[in-house]
Amino acid sequence: MATTLPTFVIGHKNPDADSICSAIAYAAFKEARGETGYIPARCGNSNARIDAILARFHTPLPLYLSDVSPRVHDMMTPAPRAVTEDATCAEALKLLDQHAISFLPVVSARKRALGSVSLASLGHHFIPRLDEPRAMRQVRTSLAHISQTLQASVLHAVDDQHLEELFVRIGAMDVGTFWKISEKDNIPAGQSLIIVGDRRDVQQRAIELGIRALIISGNLPVEPVIVALAKKKGVSILVSPHDTATTAWFVRTAATIENLIERKFTALNTDTRIAEVRRKFAQGGPPAMIVTADDGTLQGVLTKTDLLKPVPTRLILVDHNELTQAVPGADEVTITEIIDHHRLGPMATPQPILFINEPVG
Repeated sequence: MATTLPTFVIGHKNPDADSICSAIAYAAFKEARGETGYIPARCGNSNARIDAILARFHTPLPLYLSDVSPRVHDMMTPAPRAVTEDATCAEALKLLDQHAISFLPVVSARKRALGSVSLASLGHHFIPRLDEPRAMRQVRTSLAHISQTLQASVLHAVDDQHLEELFVRIGAMDVGTFWKISEKDNIPAGQSLIIVGDRRDVQQRAIELGIRALIISGNLPVEPVIVALAKKKGVSILVSPHDTATTAWFVRTAATIENLIERKFTALNTDTRIAEVRRKFAQGGPPAMIVTADDGTLQGVLTKTDLLKPVPTRLILVDHNELTQAVPGADEVTITEIIDHHRLGPMATPQPILFINEPVG
């Protein structure tokens, strides 16, 4: 049966003719049986006897492997989902939900890693702060972000790309008491977003006060006279397809993630040994780590869950069965077979394997 992962057929350290020839022969035997992906390898230098044998049969030296210890590039998730620092919470939450992940790298326009956001940090942002009711209505965003998040219709927009601190209010009370709560909380009209249904009186009063934007919920129609007044007063009008409560929630998710980014992180190199990374995770490290190139560009993400995946490197040991004689890192990868003719040494495998050990030669 064909294998999808390469399997290295490799002898012991300081290889002799037995070690080199058995690696070449067993890999060729596997290929002759129709089992693809077997590569002869060695973990030491050649010598005159080996060179003479290989020259006689016009066969090149096997691939040299100095160390097969699993590295970050073997276990990481390459080209992971990421967001830029001007992304909204809604965009980040959508990616986390769609791909069933809990961690997102944050990158610059040139893909340089800047930090990360997590499901935990986003969730904390939306937990009500009962001792700060004003903060519960505050959102740093732009009208363009709000429109995109709501998938709203834009009837009139003023400076919609500008990032600013805004406060959300529901226009549910009588027009006579409509603005009293905002005055009590000292919220300027120019920073106010009013979400209201088809309350024409509240719509008109809000525009006259010079609010930043009026958001009409429920996809309800807006009278032309209200639109005309908004244009005259420089007030933006968006029409949300959602009900008032859902609209208010979506507006909060339109906040940018810039204040939620964890910017302190230790970047991993793709060539870092997995054994070293396991120690970092065991010492109470983060649930995931960012992997970067030397120039800081994002290469991948390594999570604690990734460390549970099978190690992709597979070995067949020939002409030895002791880890002390094996290529460095052999104890950290998958050994699938052992073909030998020496004494038995201490060797343990996590699963049954083919082990042929005949006293020949």
